[in-house]
Amino acid sequence: MGKILKLIEITDKPWEQRWKAFSETCSAECGVSIIAEIKTATKENFSEILGEVLVSDADIFCVSDLFSVEVLAKVKQTTHQATMAGACDFFIKEKGGWWPRVILMEAFSRTVSLNIGLLDLDASALIVGGTGTAKLIVGALTKIGFRKINIALESEAEGNALIAEMRKQYYQIKFEFIPFQTITTLPGVHSLVVNTTPLTIENALLDELYFFNFLKAGGVVVDVNLIPTVTPLIEESKIWGARHLSGDYISAQSDAYLLSQILDKKIDIEKYRTQLRANADAVPFDINPFLKRFRDRGT
Repeated sequence: MGKILKLIEITDKPWEQRWKAFSETCSAECGVSIIAEIKTATKENFSEILGEVLVSDADIFCVSDLFSVEVLAKVKQTTHQATMAGACDFFIKEKGGWWPRVILMEAFSRTVSLNIGLLDLDASALIVGGTGTAKLIVGALTKIGFRKINIALESEAEGNALIAEMRKQYYQIKFEFIPFQTITTLPGVHSLVVNTTPLTIENALLDELYFFNFLKAGGVVVDVNLIPTVTPLIEESKIWGARHLSGDYISAQSDAYLLSQILDKKIDIEKYRTQLRANADAVPFDINPFLKRFRDRGT
């Protein structure tokens, strides 16, 4: 009988099919059975649900972006990498406790390296958002070699607080806070933009990104959202002629890296990504209202 791993996901955005392709791939290619469970949580009951997971028989647990900063203060064990990042997405049960594994940071840098190739590292990178995912992306960009990173947020207070925190952790990096409302006035000095904010119709500020005035010719657009895989940002980047990466590339690389860390096993990442994307694309999501609102601004 092959290895059996139990994984619990604590998330505010449950998707029942999230781990289906991963389970099928691990079983077919590695002889590993992944038993996945999803626990829906809110800011209010996260501590309670986390407590249940910490005493469960799970081997792995992960948290969504909403909880990726808070979770570090609630788990006893830590690592230098997790402390440095200021956020964590996965925890592995080993050595008698739950230990953080910062999977997204490594997976993001690998995804960019494998799928994009050359980047202008002398230019700036722009991160949209300020939660745990944004912090992990900052770590990935420093590893890739960026030395100038701008962070765009709606709240000036939150933006400046995040910048101050990042400067303490990555003192060699030049950070700058960009008020979201001023994105359309930025010059084309960025070779990479990464959106870490969720796609909701209420998030009208994302419309500011679709002008791409801030992006250099030949630049790269990354959206970490998994549903939909083709976000308005990705769709508009195609029209603009930018290179782009959708969330399925990031998620597939993250899952594959997780497996390699736990069991030292490899899967066919592209084959797995195709399955994961098919499952994500099967979820109904109409991006036309987002695009219409944006394009109506020009009429």
